Amino acid sequence: MIKFRAEQAVYTRLEGVYSPTGQSGYQLAFSPRSLRAHSRRRLEELLPGFRPRMPEEVRYQFAALDENLFMVSHTSVPEIDQESAGIADRSGQAALAHAILIDRKGMLEIDFNPFRVIDTVPWLANFRLLVDTFRDLDGQAPQLIVEAADKPEEPPQEASDAELEDIKRLSGSAREWQSQGETLDVEGSPSEAADWFRLVFHHTSAEDAEFCSFTTSFDSYDQPRGRFWAVARPRAGTGTNIRYYLAEKRLVLLEP
Repeated sequence: MIKFRAEQAVYTRLEGVYSPTGQSGYQLAFSPRSLRAHSRRRLEELLPGFRPRMPEEVRYQFAALDENLFMVSHTSVPEIDQESAGIADRSGQAALAHAILIDRKGMLEIDFNPFRVIDTVPWLANFRLLVDTFRDLDGQAPQLIVEAADKPEEPPQEASDAELEDIKRLSGSAREWQSQGETLDVEGSPSEAADWFRLVFHHTSAEDAEFCSFTTSFDSYDQPRGRFWAVARPRAGTGTNIRYYLAEKRLVLLEP
């Protein structure tokens, strides 16, 4: 395993009595004290908006917060048991986003492949554990030691020559497209998208992977352009010029 130190942050809904701010609602509840204002705003932009269609769905994200700090996150809607009742939302369940914040040196050690962290981090997915771990820290999230895989797991499926050509074209254009405010719209479920992004990073150099930010689930009612390199949702939107249909393994490029 490759070990390095990282920061962490939590975005979720909390009742006021459990929140460091004393206010109820969705918030970046816990984060490093050293987190810059720009990076904080970026987290508050990227982490909201998870609305799973199935209870067991999770969302994975990877993105740069600035040129030297990167986010790998896991979002779920934990089951509310008797011990967790009333912590997040008195009326029902809430999304819990746990983000690992990794500096450039750490990302270089894993060749900018976020799945080497996704597969090994003990993700926070329980409200009682959240409160017991962070409540007495006055809103500051503690550092942690990340144990990343020495090498990435093999993708669940092989890629055809045509798919590899599409992956090379898409990942190689990530930096340029993002600078132009373009986003790749991936049609598929969160689990299908996670498998495909795993395939992408398996066949992408670290030099290009740095710019391949993604989310495996994106609110269909929002416009994704420029927020990530690629967003996945059940149906590709009509407001994007670059689309990939997972079921058909088909790439569509439209004139802007």
